[in-house]
Amino acid sequence: MTGTPLSRRQFLTRALAASSALAVPNIIPAAALGRGGAVAPSERIVMGAIGLGGRGSGDLGWLLGESDVQFVAVCDVRQGSRDGAKNSVNSQYGNKDCAAYRDFRDLLAERPEMDAMLIATGDCWHTPASIAAMQAGKDVYCEKPGALTIAQGQALVTATKRYGRVFQTGAQRASEANFIVAGELVRHGYLGKIHTVYAHLGYLPDWPRVNAALPAEPKPPKEELDWDLGLGPSPWRPYNGAFLGQYPSPGWYTQYDFAGGIPQWGSHTILQCQLDLGLADTSPVQYEYPADLKGPGMTVHFANVGQVGRQVRRLARFLWRQIRRGRWLGGNRRRVPGAGGFLAAAAARLQEIGAELHHANPAPAESHA
Repeated sequence: MTGTPLSRRQFLTRALAASSALAVPNIIPAAALGRGGAVAPSERIVMGAIGLGGRGSGDLGWLLGESDVQFVAVCDVRQGSRDGAKNSVNSQYGNKDCAAYRDFRDLLAERPEMDAMLIATGDCWHTPASIAAMQAGKDVYCEKPGALTIAQGQALVTATKRYGRVFQTGAQRASEANFIVAGELVRHGYLGKIHTVYAHLGYLPDWPRVNAALPAEPKPPKEELDWDLGLGPSPWRPYNGAFLGQYPSPGWYTQYDFAGGIPQWGSHTILQCQLDLGLADTSPVQYEYPADLKGPGMTVHFANVGQVGRQVRRLARFLWRQIRRGRWLGGNRRRVPGAGGFLAAAAARLQEIGAELHHANPAPAESHA
């Protein structure tokens, strides 16, 4: 190799510049090492989100506030929800790294680095999307209801075992203080023998559910709204913009094909009644409907009751419509009558009616078997 010879001055100048560059330290931000209260990248839960409408956007906002969570991708069949979620993620992290997808199957296939998924689609997609995510090796937090049928619930349990994943559904009210206090009062015998429990289902605007037959309208472009993908496992029906809202009828939540109603809000109130009766480790296996579907009286038969260790029959009467009489306060609630009165627990407050609570000497709980 030949070239113009370097003068002594040129050689010394270049050598000095090279040595100066080598002397500059490689600065690593403290946050990358988990210092200063920051969570190191290796310790963060890398997440994606599927379904980012009203409830999904709220869940996303809450999770973005967690320092040990890092969102890398979002997905929604609606472009508006998809773009809004992407902007929220990028704004939180101060970059433009968040990927956006229309089809959740593409998200699961292309982002293997994700540890867990937030799923808050319409109800009809909850179980299929959750199982697909677990099959792809992701843990799942899915909004309620986790399933619309008993068969779907069983499939979810099977998937968690088969793929070794964690699945959690949005039953946070079972962890809220006022409901926990109500359950403890019941289990410690303050109400005496429990003969009936009521689960309020205030999110049932119409029952029984029906399917509205609406005329077809021109579908928006697929990138703007993927109507067919949004229908998912639901029976196909032509596009009509009136289905896109939640309430009132014919919004998607009021349609039998799209949502269950009872599983939706019963995921809170029916579950809480079940927990209060000490039935956390079992589940109903048979349902007897009343003649009047709008009235009380559905009988539920539970499977083996853990500590009792034998098949028993538990009767729980679920109040299907909003209770409009009596001393009933708050919304989204359940009521537990007993021999000494009844107790009502609501989202905002706990109310004990008709019975004095003897905290010093509670009455022993009685068997309900």
